[in-house]
Amino acid sequence: MPFRRLKIPNAVGLQLGARLDLPSDEKTQAFDLFAQCFSCSKNLKSVGHISDALTRGGIDVLRFDFTGLGENEG
Repeated sequence: MPFRRLKIPNAVGLQLGARLDLPSDEKTQAFDLFAQCFSCSKNLKSVGHISDALTRGGIDVLRFDFTGLGENEG
């Protein structure tokens, strides 16, 4: 599945690590903002499986790390 790595500023200006997963055929039907459990990373295996299933259905999925977790400054 194609994806893009992103940085998104939070309310205090810190950069949060994010990932935008895209459907393979690039025909987006909808968009999903995936907020996994608060203490989990966007790269958790189960989050990846859910994202894969959604993108196969034509849904773009934006997943991110909450402040203090994963690939971010916070």
